[in-house]
Amino acid sequence: MPRSPSLADNLTLAFGYDRNIARIEPVNSTISKLRIDKVQEPRLVAETYRIKAATAKLTAETQKLTAENKGVTTPLSDAVKEVRDSGQDGLI
Repeated sequence: MPRSPSLADNLTLAFGYDRNIARIEPVNSTISKLRIDKVQEPRLVAETYRIKAATAKLTAETQKLTAENKGVTTPLSDAVKEVRDSGQDGLI
């Protein structure tokens, strides 16, 4: 007649299952994150392209405005020039 498992045998099995589950959960989490990254990659590439295009546009606009306004003085530009010419490096 087969021997029935003792409480110690059952506990040993339960602890073994817990260890195996603890090993499987991080693997499932990693696989899930990889799937999410794969889905998000095209969006991130498009967003990066959009940001680079916006930066290039702003740079070009700034250069154009700077070139068009050479020699134009405003009250603020006069004040900045006065502070720079005072020789105090902006310290008042």
